[in-house]
This record gives sequence, C-alpha cells and structure tokens, in this order.
Amino acid sequence: MFRQSWAADYDHPQEWFDYLFVSGARSSGSCYSNPNLDRLIARADAAPVTSNAGDYRTAGYLLVNDSIFAPLLYGVQQYLVHPYVRGAGGDALYDNYWTEVRILKH
Repeated sequence: MFRQSWAADYDHPQEWFDYLFVSGARSSGSCYSNPNLDRLIARADAAPVTSNAGDYRTAGYLLVNDSIFAPLLYGVQQYLVHPYVRGAGGDALYDNYWTEVRILKH
C-alpha cells in the first residue's frame, strides 16, 4: 500500500498510464509492473488519438482486475462568483475554459 498525490496535466489516458502504471513509471509509488499493460500502453501511445481508446480501456480493466489502484479522494476547487457570471469554475483536472465566462445582463 502506498499514498501519493498526483494530478493530471492534460485530459488524456496517456497521462495516467505513462506516469503512474507502466513498468518503471516516474510517479508510480506502487512499483506496479505488468508486461501486458506495458504492451497495450505502448501500442495505444503510438496510435492516432482516434483509434487508441480500446487499448487504453483494456489496460484500465487490467488495473481493475489486478486491484492496484483505489483512489481515496479527489481535490475540489471552490469559486465565488456573482449570480450574473456564467461559465466560471473548474473540473476534475482543475481546468476551465475561461474564454467561455460570460457576464450576463444585471
């Protein structure tokens, strides 16, 4: 068992697998190693974004079946905005498209 704090830099499965779960991953505190997962991720990483979801999904099932990952909590962000402001906030990746924030008539 290990405890680790980590957040994705971008919204893509490669970010999770390459930094946490492939053999020798830089941020893996678990020291997990599965050659089958490594092959799936290498193939998915090399494939075009439009065709690699299946390999990432299969790799995710390997992790679930091996029971190596049980997240305990997720970070949250709080935003205080006026009721006439729309689009301000964040998501699980602490991202927000600030170009979409709108000030409504008030």
